[in-house]
Amino acid sequence: MKIPRKASDILVKNYLKYVDYIKTKPEKDTDIIKNTVMLFYDLNIDDFNSFKYSTILDMYKIIDNIMKIPQELVNIIEIDGIEYGINPDFDDMTFAEMVDCDTEDVLQQMCVLYRPIEKKKGTKYTIKKYEADIEIYNKLKETLTLDIYLGFIGFFLKINRDILNFTLNSLTEMDMDPEKRKILEKSGLGLAGYMNSVMVI
Repeated sequence: MKIPRKASDILVKNYLKYVDYIKTKPEKDTDIIKNTVMLFYDLNIDDFNSFKYSTILDMYKIIDNIMKIPQELVNIIEIDGIEYGINPDFDDMTFAEMVDCDTEDVLQQMCVLYRPIEKKKGTKYTIKKYEADIEIYNKLKETLTLDIYLGFIGFFLKINRDILNFTLNSLTEMDMDPEKRKILEKSGLGLAGYMNSVMVI
């Protein structure tokens, strides 16, 4: 049994199974602990039941603490010995890239934005032209680790939040009557609150 110590020790495919399980809104804490430990430690029911309760709680706390640690965006990842760099210039994205990124499937977004590096010098690099590749998607689905996945999500949520805050600040500085300003501020606070809750998740 491998004990995960950091996000890079956890496969995204297991994390996504965990997310799907949590979406079922289990009522008992003991069920959450049981399913979380069995999933992330790859245990069958017999192995799980053989552990002391205190040990199970410690195992659960390890996973819980890992989930709470913010992850940084990883600019370069490696798949089958090939380096993939995240698009260094979002302003230069093609229509095809924009269309394929318009999805809730984070792995698909990553397949669009991470591409094989052509040239590299220091921290700077160029990447290959975008081509849809289901093979890369399947490889990411099986091998991607949680640190890279959460770093990617956190980075783009931060961009969205920054854009939202900038827009709200700009709009509230405009000359408008108090009633419109009140409505705008109420709406804006709701949106900002929503983005903050997503970041916490």
